Amino acid sequence: MPDPIPQPDNPPAVVPTPVPLKPTSAPVKIREPKHNFSSTQGLLSRLQELTGTPVISYYNSARSSMVQSHPDLFLDQLHQIGHQKTLSLVLVSYGGEGHAALRIASILRHYCEFLNVLVPSRAASAATMLCLAADKIIMSPSGFLSAIDSSLRHGLNPKGPDNKPVTVSVDQVKRVLKFLSDEGPSKIDGTVSEGAYRTLFKYLHPLALGEIDRASSNSTLIATKIMNLHPDIFGSSEKISYLADHLVNGYPAHGFPILYQEAREIGLPVEMADEQLSDLLRDLVRSYDVATLPATTHFSETFYRFTGYPDIIESSGRRISYRYSYNKRFNPVSREWLTENDLSQWINFLPGPGGKIQIQALDVPAPPAAAPLS
Repeated sequence: MPDPIPQPDNPPAVVPTPVPLKPTSAPVKIREPKHNFSSTQGLLSRLQELTGTPVISYYNSARSSMVQSHPDLFLDQLHQIGHQKTLSLVLVSYGGEGHAALRIASILRHYCEFLNVLVPSRAASAATMLCLAADKIIMSPSGFLSAIDSSLRHGLNPKGPDNKPVTVSVDQVKRVLKFLSDEGPSKIDGTVSEGAYRTLFKYLHPLALGEIDRASSNSTLIATKIMNLHPDIFGSSEKISYLADHLVNGYPAHGFPILYQEAREIGLPVEMADEQLSDLLRDLVRSYDVATLPATTHFSETFYRFTGYPDIIESSGRRISYRYSYNKRFNPVSREWLTENDLSQWINFLPGPGGKIQIQALDVPAPPAAAPLS
């Protein structure tokens, strides 16, 4: 066996000073969304020339929706525009809160005698309700409205695969009840008959059903009130009642697209946009699609910054938008993503000297927590 390697009696007394490592990469640059403000301002100016009216645009990204903080911002914009004989609204939204649609409709009608709503793309659900405030709904070939029936995610609803309550609509309930009624009463222990409602209540709590029905009645009421802001365009109260009921109950799915021909057939005041108007609207929507894309800056696998502008209300010379801006850090103990350095707020985009953009903070309450998350 070889001799062991001899070791010194005492280790060295002096430890070499470590040399600091040079950084291997440059500091991470914070990514920002493209504002496209100059582009959209130019397109709005061209739309105003083409329509002969002041134009205001309202864009909700696919990650966002119409909420109760938005009507106050419309008031801010329209106060600056002033009362007009005719006003045009470019509307792009998948919907949101019906009560917000009613408030926006009331504000718009207050500031104009005639209202045009331009629909270049999606104007669904609560956005369809808002369209009912128009004397003229001008749709491009890709524009669509939708049913306005209500769906509700109630705490007592049945649970889905993720163990969270599923969304249930009045139309679903009606179809289940019709199916059960057509099947006839079932038997319990071969003797006692069980009605359709008793069978349904095994799966859907009565309180949840009552809340769903109330939400549906609310949709009908909101649609009726919006049309009654300018009843003459619909001809009669019977026509208003028919349209409200049809939009709530006349379609098999909440997302059913109501295209131009369908909207015309049911009696809505629609027109088809000409090619020049459709092209301008398409370019405006594309600019907003890009401007509302969020930007994420990754510092590590467990730490990033999120910035986005999901909602835009814009007119000539001014854009109001909500800016989401915060850090997200993963906590390995709680295994949750925590929000840090939240600088989210409503802001003004204004034209500045030399073609630059001025960005100013607005002292407006933030949207509710249901707003889009990264």
